[in-house]
Amino acid sequence: MAQHQRILDELEPLFEKAEKQGLWFYTKHGNSWFSPEKLRLMHENGCHIWGKENWQLKDPEERLAQLRSEKRAIEEKIKRFEIQLNQ
Repeated sequence: MAQHQRILDELEPLFEKAEKQGLWFYTKHGNSWFSPEKLRLMHENGCHIWGKENWQLKDPEERLAQLRSEKRAIEEKIKRFEIQLNQ
């Protein structure tokens, strides 16, 4: 429990920065993104209490752009496959 509190204390400056600048927490573990509010809630429930070296602060718009790009790529694959089906 003391280790969890130490980790949470180390993360507090990141939370402050994220909340001030509208950033989200990103971790390579599962390519996961969390708003500061969501991550605090998860911490309250004992989840994802990982050291600061596991987290990056990123603009959530970056993730949204990435998802939109993936969506366009999938839509193109669908179109190409539909063309093959109709040949």
